[in-house]
Amino acid sequence: MNKNLSDYIVSRKAVFDTYYEKKDNGCWIWTRAKDKKGYGRFGLMYKLILAHRFSFLVYKFDPKKLMVCHTCDNPSCVNPEHLFLGKSVDNVKDMINKKRYNAGSKGHDYYYVYKPKKIDQIIKYLENSTDTISDAAKKFNIKVYLCHRWIMQKGINPEKYKGRKKKQALDFYLNNNISITKTCKIFKISRHTLRNELRKLRSINHK
Repeated sequence: MNKNLSDYIVSRKAVFDTYYEKKDNGCWIWTRAKDKKGYGRFGLMYKLILAHRFSFLVYKFDPKKLMVCHTCDNPSCVNPEHLFLGKSVDNVKDMINKKRYNAGSKGHDYYYVYKPKKIDQIIKYLENSTDTISDAAKKFNIKVYLCHRWIMQKGINPEKYKGRKKKQALDFYLNNNISITKTCKIFKISRHTLRNELRKLRSINHK
């Protein structure tokens, strides 16, 4: 996000924060324009967007193409703590009602349905290793894009786990008397990747 756009979003957030009322049940109820279903509407870049999507964007991260859903089932609520990511509100409700979140099949439901136990295991694995999301997806036999989606549904930005292995390999190489080849074997990356990181570091130091 460029600086001008970032400044614009910050300025719109200041306006956004004057358009809701905090209730005792934790909901932030939108007080301005709403659609027929009760979802708040908010002006951004000369067009109207859903207010709760803007809330998720500024208080958490960009949901991109994923649906922003409510845990409180109140469409007028814009409290980011009441929002989560999913395929659609109807599908998530159907998932909960039919208890399909533990389905073992890798059919249509497997593609969309969020599996809390599995993703908790993946996140724990990522937090205690240097592996990337792609590595974790292979280890747990899950498609990479699905792993990304589930991590986002937990409210975690996948960028957190991006490039960690390269950075740790570079630090290890610089602080230990060990060859590039051995370092790459330890961290399971290519020599080309580590050399690129070294070139980037040298170019920064020469500036």
